[in-house]
Amino acid sequence: MNPNAPLALSPADAAKALGIGRTNLYRLIAAGLIDARRLGGRTIIPATSLRDFLAGLPAAPIHGVSGDKGGSR
Repeated sequence: MNPNAPLALSPADAAKALGIGRTNLYRLIAAGLIDARRLGGRTIIPATSLRDFLAGLPAAPIHGVSGDKGGSR
């Protein structure tokens, strides 16, 4: 773990890190899939929550990597 990495992110930064929009981030928070905390008047997303969310996603199949050259001879 990078010692300089932030412990928490703003919703905008968390959404950017995941490659999604803020609306989708808030949907994930509402569904209980990502943890959000309040710090004063700010909403923050613990970095560990983002890592846990990503670790729980299914692996995406990668097509065309099985050694098949894709051409017919």
